[in-house]
Amino acid sequence: MCHSSAARNAAPTFESLAERLRDGPLKCLTALQNQAEALAEEQPTGSDEVLRHLQSLVMLAQFSMTRFHEFTAELKTLVDHVTQESADSADRH
Repeated sequence: MCHSSAARNAAPTFESLAERLRDGPLKCLTALQNQAEALAEEQPTGSDEVLRHLQSLVMLAQFSMTRFHEFTAELKTLVDHVTQESADSADRH
């Protein structure tokens, strides 16, 4: 599956979030697209094979959405932090 390993434990920065977006949810969405294209090109031989392909797509789609949600939450945290720092800086002046 798609994992972003090293950056996962680092404190969020703009650079680490951009890398994690590229290596995490966007890579998962690309994998989902590639798998969907491969499925569309195949001619399954039976209902069990079709079901296995569809189950794989569902799992990859769910994982991609989870990873994107995690990334979005981190991005919001970073934006909130920067916003608070800006407000604190403005209050001191």
